[in-house]
Amino acid sequence: MDSPVPLRKPAADLPAGDLLTGLPRSGIRNALRRAAAESPPAAHARPDGGLRVEETFFPRSTDGLPADLFGPGFDGAMDDAEPPVFFDIETCGLAHEPIFLIGCLRGEPRGLRFTSFFARDPSEEPALLRRAVVLLGSAAVWVSFNGRSFDAPRLRRRASLHSVEMPEPREHRDLLLAVRRCWRASLPNCRLTTVEERLLGFHPRVGDVPGREVPERYRDYVRTGDPSWVRPVLEHNRRDVAAMVVLHRRLWREGAFPAS
Repeated sequence: MDSPVPLRKPAADLPAGDLLTGLPRSGIRNALRRAAAESPPAAHARPDGGLRVEETFFPRSTDGLPADLFGPGFDGAMDDAEPPVFFDIETCGLAHEPIFLIGCLRGEPRGLRFTSFFARDPSEEPALLRRAVVLLGSAAVWVSFNGRSFDAPRLRRRASLHSVEMPEPREHRDLLLAVRRCWRASLPNCRLTTVEERLLGFHPRVGDVPGREVPERYRDYVRTGDPSWVRPVLEHNRRDVAAMVVLHRRLWREGAFPAS
């Protein structure tokens, strides 16, 4: 597995130590208040160069991709003639509050590429949206888990606020809706972690962050600059997106989606 590669800067330009250390902390509380009020002035929006963008490439393998992310025996192959983009967002909570993390994954001929867009404070949200919509706009098909009700509407709302043009996919496959159609009667609930364990053979997640903790963890990170608050959130997002890929292939092979 390739090491995470920042898109904007060579590795030599990154701060020493953890990738999330050495981040600016000034004016953060004011930025949070402005973002919550949906009126962040342009003067406080950082250029794209300040955004943290990470990439990880997972080469296809007959031995299986990392089981802690993709479960047992998943080789990375996609059945779609036109690979979709999988995405998941993390937000500061309520509908009027910012998006701070967008994880995206797309299939390539040799494997899967995961890209994470992380706003180190709310003033970077416009840059996060500008970069993420380029990747989303490169695919005609989007795949999410509860994304029709949550992720996509939130993206459109925040993009409109910051005058970022939001692309529209030809098709948006919401895996939560597909799981409910196919397995609601046989599952105790339709949460992604339940589907992972009951249907996909994943081991239970260890140390995973409950969704209700995500906004407060980000606020603590912004307030203190301590990456230990947000590091588990980044991993939670990556696990969610990876699980979507495996679940989508299972649903595809069971005929849950029309052939594209």
